[in-house]
Amino acid sequence: MSGFPTSSIEQTPGFVSYIHKKLDDRFVHFGTRMRLIGTMKNDPTKGQSPYGVNTYYTVAPDTSDQDISIGGASGGLAVLLNPENNNGYYFEIMALEENDVSKYASTTSEVHDVIFYKVQRNNEPGANDETKAVPIKLWGGIANIMVDNLQLVGSSRVTAADVLPIYDLSVEYEKIGKKLRFYLYINNVLIKIVDDEDPPMAIITAAVTSKSLIGKSATITTSNNHGLVAGTIVSVSDLTAPFNGRYKIDSVTAKAITYTVAKLFFFFFFYSFEVLVFKGFKV
Repeated sequence: MSGFPTSSIEQTPGFVSYIHKKLDDRFVHFGTRMRLIGTMKNDPTKGQSPYGVNTYYTVAPDTSDQDISIGGASGGLAVLLNPENNNGYYFEIMALEENDVSKYASTTSEVHDVIFYKVQRNNEPGANDETKAVPIKLWGGIANIMVDNLQLVGSSRVTAADVLPIYDLSVEYEKIGKKLRFYLYINNVLIKIVDDEDPPMAIITAAVTSKSLIGKSATITTSNNHGLVAGTIVSVSDLTAPFNGRYKIDSVTAKAITYTVAKLFFFFFFYSFEVLVFKGFKV
């Protein structure tokens, strides 16, 4: 992962920058059109140079003409994103310098230019700081992602290939029990179905039977046991103002939650009669 240069405290490797977009309806399919800017090179080994290149992989070369480091630049689409701790899912493509990463025969299980990963709290055994978020790779593949060199001839771009290096990325998801299933598309072609058995958030569906407001203290009663606890941050939608929004639960009973109506940050997605719970992060 890489992003714009930051202070000496936050180094560029391991840093992700994004633009967060607030949605006002329930969606399960998301998409974006993107390109990775760079220049094409007449080189048998490194055929392109993406803008803002960083080292993405360090490998053991199989032949003398292979480099130890593979550089590139990347971008993509984030879904189910919690902007307070960057918890969520990221679908990312990389323009790598190498012409053919598949030639690294002993490392092809690790070297990819298309990846899908999640960011969640560091819950590894013996972790020094469980409040930190860490990336976990769920899937990777090879698609020979090219840079866009921005050269125009008439109405056509000049590239080293017959296909324009402009990519439509989309992600669709569905909830199956406690797991989330993701459908990943590039240029309207389904490339992979990925299941996450341990999502960084729990999606709980509960129909609201009643709601009340005393001062700034809001109480919502559900038809079923919700299983939430005090201190959990939730997003509530499809009610009326001022109940909708993102709040920290003050107190609970088996079928009710109470929270203080005070504007925090609105979440990326809103769910009809659903509460989205973020697990394991301190407020």
